[in-house]
Amino acid sequence: MRILSYSIAVIVAIALVVYFTFFFNPQTEEQDVINAAWAQFADDVADLGKTVENAPFNQDAQTAA
Repeated sequence: MRILSYSIAVIVAIALVVYFTFFFNPQTEEQDVINAAWAQFADDVADLGKTVENAPFNQDAQTAA
């Protein structure tokens, strides 16, 4: 009986760890602002890549690199 109660306690503890690790991720306003800033940064970098690709001096692979 004692082993059964320990086993149940371990299973519940593992379930709680999995839940909090993968499903419980509250976002604060500060985190939302940071996420938006990173998304904007990624968009800016992508736009910069397009600008370099379309630049008149970009004639071959070596210059592009």
